[in-house]
Amino acid sequence: MIIKAGGGDNVLYKDSQFESNYAKAEATGVPKGAYFYGNALNVQQAEREADYFLSLLKGKKFEYPVIYDVEGTMLKKTGRIDLTNNVTAFCSKVEAAGYWVGIYSSLS
Repeated sequence: MIIKAGGGDNVLYKDSQFESNYAKAEATGVPKGAYFYGNALNVQQAEREADYFLSLLKGKKFEYPVIYDVEGTMLKKTGRIDLTNNVTAFCSKVEAAGYWVGIYSSLS
């Protein structure tokens, strides 16, 4: 199970069902990962999103990677080089904290 932890759509937020979904997966022994819906338009915002995501993950264990969900505004308002720098900044910070990070992207 890959659980939505939160996002940065308009403000940084924690998904209202994150704790409940995590607890249910933990109680039933379902392997889990988590994802964060990104909205960073520059490296500073990406690092802020990474810090916030890490605060949501604190004290939890995951058998699967944690994912940076790169869609919407990030794809539409960021050029290729800036997008790459933003994603790299986010992933580097989360990996430095000991997590295995994946990236999800959709052009729709």
